[in-house]
Amino acid sequence: MKGTAVNRDARRFILAVAIVAITIWALSNSSFAAMLWNRNALIEVIGKTNKNVTDRLIAQLEESPLTPEQRQIIIEQTRVPRGTPYQITVTSDASCTDCVRYARAFEQTLRDAGWLVRFNTVVGAGAGSSLRSIALMVVDLAHPPPEASVLQRALSSAQIEVDLIRMPRDFADFPNDRRPILYIAANPRRR
Repeated sequence: MKGTAVNRDARRFILAVAIVAITIWALSNSSFAAMLWNRNALIEVIGKTNKNVTDRLIAQLEESPLTPEQRQIIIEQTRVPRGTPYQITVTSDASCTDCVRYARAFEQTLRDAGWLVRFNTVVGAGAGSSLRSIALMVVDLAHPPPEASVLQRALSSAQIEVDLIRMPRDFADFPNDRRPILYIAANPRRR
């Protein structure tokens, strides 16, 4: 009888570890992440776990990192004017699941405003280690590109603190890339 309870606990533990591993993998893989954001798919994947764990995971995944008000402010204030669309790279610390979710929310919000957005992750805090949470990196602090200025004002209006910093030399995707980088080092709601 006691061995059965131990086996059941071991199975639950292994299932919980598998769920966490799948969730982390899914959040870093955009094609699979779309499926996991669907409540029904998530319930199907973890349907055999106990109800409290399932409800907690669903609530955490459904919680949007940006409030609807913040999202609307950013979209309204960053709409791309006619002509060349704004370009930006949204980067997050891959070791921080909250950071990746937050960065993905910014990526989608800016795409909805008409921006051309490239998304990537970096391993470790790197350039963001001394940041409060979010940095807008530009090549020349004295002359930031228009999209950086527009985004900085929009984030400020949305009550999101952002540091404007000089882009580290090796941080861009390629040597002559002058596109600003929105770097997410931590979820500002958790700091």
